[in-house]
Amino acid sequence: MRREVRSQDVTFWIRLPQVKLYEGYGWPRWLSLNSSMALYVRGDSFDISSTILPIRVVMGMEYYFKASETSIETSREPSRSAALNWIIVTGRQRGEKIKLAITNRNEGRLHDAWNALVAAGAIPIGPPPGGPDLGTRPIAQV
Repeated sequence: MRREVRSQDVTFWIRLPQVKLYEGYGWPRWLSLNSSMALYVRGDSFDISSTILPIRVVMGMEYYFKASETSIETSREPSRSAALNWIIVTGRQRGEKIKLAITNRNEGRLHDAWNALVAAGAIPIGPPPGGPDLGTRPIAQV
């Protein structure tokens, strides 16, 4: 899938100061991916990858998604900050279900990312970032 996604032109991108991977067990449940990360939307696919090539390739910090097979929802989880919104991306990676949380401190840019993902074909669950129904609604379990 990597080759297929990377062969398409980037239609939208945004730096992601924080990306977390859902572990689903243990503590913490959300594992911080400590690298400079970005979201790249390319046609009907997208990737969330390290912006540093050696880390992306050697450490495997690249996640590729077919938008139509991926859902997105807004949540305040996994943040401890009530003021920080996240987009929870749920899809498949190498045949396994995966959940990533992405954020940007600029709420407008996070909303732009949501719109780009929906335009690519991602399935929205609930309102976009900053929507009226966010509250403390728990995210769906894997």
